[in-house]
Amino acid sequence: MKKLSILLFCTLFISVLAFSQESATTKVPATVEKAFKAKFPAIPKVKWEKEANTYEAEFMQNNVETSAVFSQDGKWVETEVKIDFNALPVAVQQEITNRFSDYKKNEFNKITHVSKGVYYEVEIEQGKDKYDIMFDKNGKIIERKINTEK
Repeated sequence: MKKLSILLFCTLFISVLAFSQESATTKVPATVEKAFKAKFPAIPKVKWEKEANTYEAEFMQNNVETSAVFSQDGKWVETEVKIDFNALPVAVQQEITNRFSDYKKNEFNKITHVSKGVYYEVEIEQGKDKYDIMFDKNGKIIERKINTEK
């Protein structure tokens, strides 16, 4: 029984190690890396994640958490910049304060998208429920999503 437990532990450990190495070394196509460097030439350190049909680069720009998404063929899709509540347009601040006063506000982002333009994302939660609410600059809700991230 003791040998079985040790064997099971070793198998689990090796599996976790293999998985973490695989996700830490995301292979990014040269066209995507080239497009990133063209758009963000001053960024030396990038963490890449493969999403469904895109690649997301996470990095610090001017000491601010930033991410950029590129298609598989290297086309820029969007850039997301973490901001403070006070950096949101006043209309968005008012809408959040009025409609979501009972919610905990976790994160605020300014998103610039290739086809949607600029909009603002607010991550809120109440109890176990988390949501991402997207606003236009006038405070109008343009999208609501359940946030499934832990």
